[in-house]
Amino acid sequence: MIQFKAVAGRVQTPDELWAMEGWLAQQRCHVDEKFDFRYSQLILVFGRLLREGRITRPQLDGLAPDKIAFVERVVSL
Repeated sequence: MIQFKAVAGRVQTPDELWAMEGWLAQQRCHVDEKFDFRYSQLILVFGRLLREGRITRPQLDGLAPDKIAFVERVVSL
């Protein structure tokens, strides 16, 4: 919200408003990708969250070894 308010506060023309709308669309895609909780995407999400430091490795305890290996490959990307 802070970042949005800063961007919105600088908008003065219709062109800048459309540019802000494009920025918002990019932010939405970023959030949708990061927090995609469909079962088929969870391993990728876990990898991204681990890489960003939002979760820790011990929080993944209980996952099958092959899934943990996949998460670690995502972290290394």
